[in-house]
This record gives sequence, structure tokens and C-alpha cells, in this order.
Amino acid sequence: MVVLGVYLIFVGINYVPLLLHAIGISRRGNAQQEVADELECKQETFRKYRRESLLILVPLVVPVAAILNRGQTRASRAGQGQ
Repeated sequence: MVVLGVYLIFVGINYVPLLLHAIGISRRGNAQQEVADELECKQETFRKYRRESLLILVPLVVPVAAILNRGQTRASRAGQGQ
């Protein structure tokens, strides 16, 4: 029972970066821009997000991916001289 509880807590932690990203999109008001390219090919987009939604079931994978993505974004910005 404890193992299940720990698993559910770690899966719940996966939603924190998703919530922060959603809040950021909402504050910037650019939700349409975020999905504009994906609206052209809906079937491919559904397939992509169906696969990615399974990652939420892996504990702590979303926070780790968010940290890695943020590091890559900063490195690419530094390389562009921004």
C-alpha cells in the first residue's frame, strides 16, 4: 500500500511542470500560436500526444524532461547571442 502511495505522489509531481507551462501560456495569451502548426494535421497530432500522454504514468519523467528542455533552451539562446 505504501508503494502505491509513493507511486501516486510521484505521478502527481508530473503534473507540476504541466501546470506551470499552462499558466505561462495563459498569461502570455499565445495559446493559438502554440498549437497553430499542429492544427493542420490533426490525426498525426493525436497520435503524437497519445504516445506522450503515456509518459505521465512514469514517475518523475515530466519534471526531468522539463529541466532538460529548459537547459537546452537556455543553451540555444546563449549560442544565438540573446
